[in-house]
Amino acid sequence: MCFSAPASFIAGSVIGATGYASIKRSPSKRALLLASTPMLFAIMQFIEGLAWLNFNYYNNPAVYAILTYGYIVFPYLIWPIFNPLSIYFNETEKIRKSMLAILVASGVIMSLFLTSALFIFGGAASEIINRSIAYSTGIPFLTSPQWKAVVFIYCIIFVVPYFISQSRLIKVYGLALLGSFIFSYTIYFAGFISVWCFFATFLSFLIFFHFYSLKNQPI
Repeated sequence: MCFSAPASFIAGSVIGATGYASIKRSPSKRALLLASTPMLFAIMQFIEGLAWLNFNYYNNPAVYAILTYGYIVFPYLIWPIFNPLSIYFNETEKIRKSMLAILVASGVIMSLFLTSALFIFGGAASEIINRSIAYSTGIPFLTSPQWKAVVFIYCIIFVVPYFISQSRLIKVYGLALLGSFIFSYTIYFAGFISVWCFFATFLSFLIFFHFYSLKNQPI
């Protein structure tokens, strides 16, 4: 979503520093996965920065493929598992963990399903549209009722874990993610993946504020 290589690298650096600070503020090992969330978004921004350089200066097909799939692997494979798993490890109450375990299992299934569909429908591509990088696949997420249902389930797996959390700030983060998901899907569908990940990148500052607010007290 960033409009240039410098913008992507700056965003990645800022969010990466935020992720590092979150990890340093993490009060226990079980919270490290959640604390590392901004770091993963930073990696995505650095990948986009490299993609911009390749588009603008090198246009190397091999680099293009590596960076395109390097970015796509996050929303298709990593996030559906990582999100519920990070909250699962961060929680202690049995009831919450039981609900999160269901979402973790659902995330694994969703990741395998989307990754398989990605290659069945012809893989992924990226291009510059309106001064931003748009990622596309042959999957009819917008036109098919069945695939719209998949998007709805994906949103549940991605966002609901944050509402199960005991932390008020984490719940706020989940609400903000939900709002950005709906906005990106309905307004900027052509660049949905990049746009939503861009919003989520900066919303991950809330992860840092969550750990900062703990003041080294047990979660």
